Amino acid sequence: MLIPLAEAERRIDRARFRRLRVLSLPPTRSLGRRAGALLRAPASLPRVALSAMDGYAVRVVGRGSEGPYRIRGASFPSELRPRRTLGSGEAMYVTTGAPLPPGANAVVRTEATRHSADRLVTAHVPAPGEDILAPGESIRRGDVVLEPGQLIRPVDLGILLALGVRTVPVLRLRATVLPVGDELVPPGPPAARGTPEYLGPLVAGLLPGCATELLPPLPDDPIRVARALGRAQRSADLLVTIGGSSVGRKDVTKAALAARGRLLFEGVTVNVLKRGAVGILSETPVLVLPGQLVSAVTVFHQHGLHLLSRLVGRDLRQREEVVLREDVAVDHRMDSVYLFRRSDGGAAPLPWGVARMTGLLRAESFGVLAHGRRYRAGERLRVQRLWSSR
Repeated sequence: MLIPLAEAERRIDRARFRRLRVLSLPPTRSLGRRAGALLRAPASLPRVALSAMDGYAVRVVGRGSEGPYRIRGASFPSELRPRRTLGSGEAMYVTTGAPLPPGANAVVRTEATRHSADRLVTAHVPAPGEDILAPGESIRRGDVVLEPGQLIRPVDLGILLALGVRTVPVLRLRATVLPVGDELVPPGPPAARGTPEYLGPLVAGLLPGCATELLPPLPDDPIRVARALGRAQRSADLLVTIGGSSVGRKDVTKAALAARGRLLFEGVTVNVLKRGAVGILSETPVLVLPGQLVSAVTVFHQHGLHLLSRLVGRDLRQREEVVLREDVAVDHRMDSVYLFRRSDGGAAPLPWGVARMTGLLRAESFGVLAHGRRYRAGERLRVQRLWSSR
């Protein structure tokens, strides 16, 4: 039985799933995983005032003076802090990233100076604070570095290492993808018989932050599918099946899931999404994807990212409002998914159809449009972005 999309979302929100374990890993092993807890900066960066340019550290009062300054030594990034305190009328050579000597409050860039022996004259009068990176200017102690469920990116890794963080809390998130279908053969050169199993690798690539296992295709055998689900459930936090989700004699996936667990819903009253289902097997969520490309991708973004959001405690779906660039008449018998691409500051619909692979090559988002309605150019639509998750 098909249910409204809003009811399907409520059932996912109300379902109880197994909590993910949190691991403590060195920062270099946290890249590409999801944060398991809120992490705040344990220190400020920089810890001391640094020079933002190659030049000379000086002490100025108000607008200062043009010198001459007496040059007193040098400071480089390898030093923790110069020992010499800089007095009025004195300058110290500094390179970018070098700590400023006590008493200095500005830097004059090298190209704005000239000197002879130990005397320095400036062609520019610096203001207090000029070309200095103040303590805490990059990041302050207590600032949020990672939010729960956030995907740890290369930039996050760099900041963690700069802060000297030794361990990072990360979620242990494991997924198993099970393609189903007698007709499926391993991808490769065209085979005399069979359909290349291309959706499994695609779906596995849509699971950022997961340790994903892609199983070989299973035949349309409800007993074998049920057994495979039972085995996979013991080591996975999310199960994703592909194919066998419709109502034909060989569509066995939903029956196999119901035999081992239970279905939250069999499908929704939205064209393209209608055969996608969600179930539970021993508190492990199971996403049932149709075997058609457009349906599989949009069902994953609609229900799959919803399930992942529940697991990691962070909404991974990226929704936005767009302006429709042309009229759209929804002549289908039920609400329908449309693919959109950006055009002239708005969104243009792409040709409709569950098998239109070329549409997905160009699509940037999708939206659910109400059946029987004619949408006019200039209307604002709520859509969800494709190919990304936070």
